[in-house]
Amino acid sequence: MTTRIWIRITGFLLLVTAIHVGSVTAQVVKREKVREKIWFIARVVSTEPFMLEYVDDWYRHQPGHLRDVNHEVSTATNPQARTEDVRKFKLGDIIGGEFCASSIDDCPPAVNVWQPGQELSLPPNIAINLKRLGKEYELKYRRQGSLLTYRPDPRDLVQSMTIYRDGTVDIVTIGAGGLRRQLSENELKTLEKAFFADGTDNVVSSKSEGYFKLGLTTVFGKYRSFVVDQAAKRDIAFTSVLDDLIEKQMRTAIYRINYRWRLLIKDWKYGDTLPLDEAVDRRYRFVHWNALSQIKVPSELWDEARERYGEVNLHVYRYKGGFYTIQFGTCTDGSTGTWACYLAAGGGKPVEDGRVWGIYEEWPKDLQMKLEDIPKDGLISSSSLFGKGLDIPRSDVEKHREFFKALFNSGTGGASYREGEYIYSGLKVWIH
Repeated sequence: MTTRIWIRITGFLLLVTAIHVGSVTAQVVKREKVREKIWFIARVVSTEPFMLEYVDDWYRHQPGHLRDVNHEVSTATNPQARTEDVRKFKLGDIIGGEFCASSIDDCPPAVNVWQPGQELSLPPNIAINLKRLGKEYELKYRRQGSLLTYRPDPRDLVQSMTIYRDGTVDIVTIGAGGLRRQLSENELKTLEKAFFADGTDNVVSSKSEGYFKLGLTTVFGKYRSFVVDQAAKRDIAFTSVLDDLIEKQMRTAIYRINYRWRLLIKDWKYGDTLPLDEAVDRRYRFVHWNALSQIKVPSELWDEARERYGEVNLHVYRYKGGFYTIQFGTCTDGSTGTWACYLAAGGGKPVEDGRVWGIYEEWPKDLQMKLEDIPKDGLISSSSLFGKGLDIPRSDVEKHREFFKALFNSGTGGASYREGEYIYSGLKVWIH
């Protein structure tokens, strides 16, 4: 009896315990999941104001679409101390922290890394839990980060030069590719010595409204950034050192050339029906429309010169010493297929939008490199080095520096030159 009662009591007790445990489990399931730490590691590059240079972070280690591949090491994200006391950190410290990914109101006392007027971007704009990391981190990240970014005259070919702590040099041009080179430890020390020797660290940023300015950002010692008017450049000796460095790297560059279209030159044998030197004037079509609209375009000419959507007609016609292009399209006035339905340009005469067609200079005969030697793969895009192309002999570059400089500056559409019975259009020169 007693045993049975004890068993019942035990069973009751066990049942109660089971219910209690189940209740606790349900409460745990309802609890909000702890947010993953979005961490960063950074170098203190200024204490007044407090500024960081990120050398590593959570985003760079994420797979697939979560990875921020464009978030490079840069002092462009300079946090300004707001509420947390950062006086414990000194210049050059490697510190760790976390980003608070929620709104500012949800974050604990933090360091605000979103400067006034700056667009919201990754990493998030609030840093928390800052702490100094050990010597092993200083050693690990000693050669990571940038030393300087130099922006010469924006009107020049070279847009910028960036030098990193590991000696990597990136030279970026406007529309002509770029160079990556490597400096030694001694060369980096020589640069730093030249920076301080000439008082560059004391240069005051220009407050004028001029656009064409020189810019320099450095982390020699601490973070500095300024712009100066081009007229004041001669007073800053360090910029000459940087100009010489750019020139040295450009002299070692490999110049490569390619084209987008190769156009066959053909003699125009229809001058009696349509004199191209006169027909490039748009008024000619309207004056002669009645007669031209009665004559069909010969089938062989129609096939090679008719308008094809998204394609370029690969023929240029020679007529009375000039070069012309012509297209036969679709006309709503019923003249499609006749001589009255055309568009012509060339002979060095401007068209309605102000462009001038038909001036095709001959490729210099004294160049060792010939356009016909370029592989016929065409220009592709800057991301794929404009197609395979052909390396330009060093002797050509040295002897005709101004000529190739003009090709560099030919714009996004490239240049056009004549060689033999072809016109090579969309010519582009780039460096690597």
